Amino acid sequence: MAYLIENNNKPKNVTEIHYLLQQIGKYFLRNKGCKIIGTEVNMGFSDCSHINPMKDYFKVSSYHKTIPDCIGLKCNNYNWNKDCKSIVIEAKSSLSDYKNGFFAYADYTYIIAPLNIIPLDKIPKGIGLIEVDLDNYKPITPFDFTDVKITKRPKNRHEDLNISSNYYLDLVYNVANRYTNIDIFNKNEILLYDFDDFTKEELKDKYNITNKREFKKKLKTLKIK
Repeated sequence: MAYLIENNNKPKNVTEIHYLLQQIGKYFLRNKGCKIIGTEVNMGFSDCSHINPMKDYFKVSSYHKTIPDCIGLKCNNYNWNKDCKSIVIEAKSSLSDYKNGFFAYADYTYIIAPLNIIPLDKIPKGIGLIEVDLDNYKPITPFDFTDVKITKRPKNRHEDLNISSNYYLDLVYNVANRYTNIDIFNKNEILLYDFDDFTKEELKDKYNITNKREFKKKLKTLKIK
């Protein structure tokens, strides 16, 4: 199978196959014309209408998903009411992973999985399936989809879900908020000092602190007033 490049940003709690499928998914969204794309974006809401008819197959307690693996927005002239379409891609590395449910509150939803992992008759109505032949997947560019195929095309569920223009604005906001946190505030460029970097006199005069417990408590309260 293909391996990810070194020094990637794969979270420790995610399998290599799942992460690879997610990366293929985001390039697939770009290839579909999405200009705004996010991974692991908390949308704050979910929909289970796609799974309810098959709830005996899925793990009922866990299919209320609010964070899609990949979500993209395709707009023409950013006319929120008429010209925008959202696309979700949910990565599933195994059948048991798939049975845990997936996020599908979007105009179009795809499942992306290794070839022949998910039975086609277990894909809910309106949901698409992308399969990746991992045994032969050797891309020469990120947009090389030679061993990636759309086995089932999704249905436009815009009217079924009663998606409003506010949904697209929420999508843009949630993507922007996530990457603001990741790219700006999670990469702190200011040198920070710890308790042991101060003398007792400095801590007392500057912050009225006398011990480490008070120091940690103070960290949670400091803000611009």
